[in-house]
Amino acid sequence: MKTDALVGLGQAFFKKGMFDLARRQLEARPRVDPRRKPAEQRDPLQPWARRREGGAPKDALGFYLRIYEVDVAYRDISDKVKKLQSAG
Repeated sequence: MKTDALVGLGQAFFKKGMFDLARRQLEARPRVDPRRKPAEQRDPLQPWARRREGGAPKDALGFYLRIYEVDVAYRDISDKVKKLQSAG
């Protein structure tokens, strides 16, 4: 339940534009939790990765790597990781 609360708070803060608080909540949750579905673990990270792609590619790469840890086959995640790694 703690993970759900952290994710929920993080998403609420993100929607309100309180990005520092949102990020703290998402970083406080476990990186990979085998008891949870991949979508529950990767979906809260996607807005962060996309938001950081243009201005902070290293930061975006960190979020995409966390998504990759959870679900290696998700969409075009490997392409995004390779692109950001080659740019950095």
